[in-house]
Amino acid sequence: REHQLAVSDEGGQVHLLDIRNPQQVLLLLQAHGKSCTSLDWNPVLPDCLLTASVDKSWKVWHLAENTATAIISREPGIGKIFTAAWAPDAPGLVSVGGSRGEMRVTNVGRIEAFQHTFLGKQQ
Repeated sequence: REHQLAVSDEGGQVHLLDIRNPQQVLLLLQAHGKSCTSLDWNPVLPDCLLTASVDKSWKVWHLAENTATAIISREPGIGKIFTAAWAPDAPGLVSVGGSRGEMRVTNVGRIEAFQHTFLGKQQ
C-alpha cells in the first residue's frame, strides 16, 4: 500500500489516506465500537491490517479496492487492548497487550480464514 497511511480515532474508526493528498479519505472503516487504540500493517501482506480497541477486541482486516472485511475478531480476555502488532519476522503472529497487565500472542497463520484470504489455501 504505497503512499497510504492509516489513522484511528476515538470513535473506533480507521481512516485510510493517500499521503499525496491527505485531505481525501480513500476508505473510512468503522473498525470498533469504541476507541481504536492501535493499528499495524502486516509486514509482508500489504492488504492486511490489524486493529485493536478499548472495546477489548482485536481484528484482522482484508482491505480491497474500496472495502474492508474483518476476517478475524478476538476478545482475548486481557481487558482493554492498548497495543497490537504483527511480529516483523513472523507475519502470522499477532501480539496484543491489555489493561490487565497481560499480553497474548496468537498465530493467525493457523486460522483457516487467514489462510484462505491471504495465502490462497482452500478451506
